[in-house]
Amino acid sequence: ARELEVPTTFERLGLGYGVAVFSRTLKKDEAGLLSCRGVRDHTAILVDGVLAGFLDRRYPDAAVRISASESSRRLELVVSATGRFNFGREGLSSAAKGIAAPVCLDGRELKGGWQARLYPFERIGKAIEEAKFNRSLTNRHLYVKYGDW
Repeated sequence: ARELEVPTTFERLGLGYGVAVFSRTLKKDEAGLLSCRGVRDHTAILVDGVLAGFLDRRYPDAAVRISASESSRRLELVVSATGRFNFGREGLSSAAKGIAAPVCLDGRELKGGWQARLYPFERIGKAIEEAKFNRSLTNRHLYVKYGDW
């Protein structure tokens, strides 16, 4: 895993296509609405491995409620890219994948203590062959146990 101050784009991490998992410990008093106007493209939010919700570039004002806890928790942002385009008003300037703006909890940026684990598509194929479905997710979502790549 790579240590980061804040989550960033796939391009800054050297990942062209695939999945990036950004994780951080939340203190017990860190709670509220998690938001990020720079999600590129689809991000599952997990707290201690349990799905809390989704953020998506198509809905920049969306937020996911993170509840308070008696102890610290593990926050994970599982970011998947859904392709690239090179046309339109914004063109390639908006084609960056990953996290392109601050991740905030109740309007306060979550800085420091982030880790990034990268899963290039070349390696995901093998993982999908050995995939296990997590029944807490809807049938439309495949949960792949990446293990210790």
